[in-house]
Amino acid sequence: MSPTPTPNNMDNSQPDANQNQLKDLVERFRLAYNDFYPHNASFLLGLHAYDGRVPDFSPKAVAAWQKLLADFGQQLSTQINYSKLAKLDKFDYKLVKGYIELELLRHGSLRYYERNPIMPYIYIFDVSNYIKRNYAPLGQRIEALCQHLEATPRLISQLMQKLDKTLPRAAVEISLETFRGFARYYRDGDLVNQAVEAFTSTDEGKVPAAMHARLIKAAEMAGAALDDYVRFFQQHLTTADTNFAIGPENYTALLKWGEMVELGLEQLLQIGLTDMQRNQAHLRHTCAALLNIAAEDEVDVPAVIKAIGKEHPTNVELVPTTLRHLHNIQEFLVEANVIDVPDELNCIVAYTPPFMRWIFADMETPGPFETVATEAHFYITPANTDWPLERQEEWLSRFNDYTIQIFSIHEAYPGHYLQHLHARNSPSPAAQNLTSYSFIEGWAHYCEQMLLEEGYAQNMAADSKAKLQIAQLEEALVRDCRFICSIGLHTQGWTVEQALRFYQENAYMETATAQREALRSTFDPAGLNYTLGKLLFYKLRADYQSEKTAKQEQFDLREFHNQCLAYGMPPIVLLRSMLLQNESDEHNTIL
Repeated sequence: MSPTPTPNNMDNSQPDANQNQLKDLVERFRLAYNDFYPHNASFLLGLHAYDGRVPDFSPKAVAAWQKLLADFGQQLSTQINYSKLAKLDKFDYKLVKGYIELELLRHGSLRYYERNPIMPYIYIFDVSNYIKRNYAPLGQRIEALCQHLEATPRLISQLMQKLDKTLPRAAVEISLETFRGFARYYRDGDLVNQAVEAFTSTDEGKVPAAMHARLIKAAEMAGAALDDYVRFFQQHLTTADTNFAIGPENYTALLKWGEMVELGLEQLLQIGLTDMQRNQAHLRHTCAALLNIAAEDEVDVPAVIKAIGKEHPTNVELVPTTLRHLHNIQEFLVEANVIDVPDELNCIVAYTPPFMRWIFADMETPGPFETVATEAHFYITPANTDWPLERQEEWLSRFNDYTIQIFSIHEAYPGHYLQHLHARNSPSPAAQNLTSYSFIEGWAHYCEQMLLEEGYAQNMAADSKAKLQIAQLEEALVRDCRFICSIGLHTQGWTVEQALRFYQENAYMETATAQREALRSTFDPAGLNYTLGKLLFYKLRADYQSEKTAKQEQFDLREFHNQCLAYGMPPIVLLRSMLLQNESDEHNTIL
């Protein structure tokens, strides 16, 4: 079965000069964007012409990029007649315009690359793709890996010059943990051993001696540079502060250009609070039903969640348990017919690499332009065995038998893995290249709720069904708290301690996990996009269904989902222009 049908609402008319000029500009911008962020093109998009390259963040290179962005914006506004463009071309126009403004914001007043040492840079240092993703002969990939490692000391030197001398404490603490892991991976032989093992498992045999020696030297040099980087962050601990807030103006601009959402902060906050209260009420009701208690207000929700959390696999059982759930989810998707599913899925479940273990779970998907190595890696983070037993138990409670199913829906299918498979067939290369946070995370979060609504748990025992619903609602509350804490921390002067308490009181989280979420919210202000994206998808679905009803046509959920994923991963507000006929109607609001 093909993962994605041909999108509806396509304009098949012959392009004119105006359209050709736009297509040329869009392609030049896409290529320039990938040239400035080659690691993104290689690692996330599967464009292997960019292998072996790391970005140049020198002041000269950044200034040239800012000028190029301004030039592209000027050309877009003065050389293209928007009103005469076909529908898909208008889509590309708005997407590129938004990305130009977003990049100017990030390199301008937001100071994203000076104040956030984690989010913009982490993928540059994950070089494991060169080894584990079999997209070319291994010798060719090792050559690119060596080039990448050899350029890493230069990059780290640039970053140590570029980053603020006074960084937010939370970002420094997470950076220390993250880059220590990368340094060990490079320096202690794990990376080189991984490459050697990969060679011996293929027909290529042993690593050629000269290449082996070069790889060892390159890994040692990169590891030593990362050791310097760790010392850089250790020194920053003495000057770190709590000044992490990006401020109201930057916050609203980030939403406007990144997600095309233009709502006041108070309106946004109310949207988040309303969703949280709705989920809390649903959670109390479900807990009461599980306990056979009539009065929902008398339910001790944290106690129910804690009891469910004890039903978890051990570290050793995490991967096989996840694989079993993925098999069940795949079977349900085929039976329920809620979205097109490829005949063959290649999702590898594995333990999270040590340098990424500040996250619970993660999906590393093949890029939309990847043509050979189409496997995905679903990472699950085990409890650190160096922790006290109580903390290990607290961590594993997040992987209880029910929440792990919600993680699987979110990360694999019909969440991230499936959305990336569909994106491969998008008619807009720009939308494959230039993605939206609210689309990517909003779709996966939407799927958690949608799949239960469509009957995923219908064959489970009543208690198990209730526990799965509780797990889904608990995850929804975590995302609601990200939404609200993001606004509070970055626009209303909240402290980390306030955010921690908010997570504990409203998402019923244990201290360690609440602390982790509160810290994340300081360096990921766009974390509200999980809930925001989910709500945008539900509103788009309601409007799409209303239009079908008005035309006396049958609403088909499968068709709707296929159409949602048929245009890459753009801002959901922009997707509305492709799926809806009456998007310009004044009553047709995004939320």
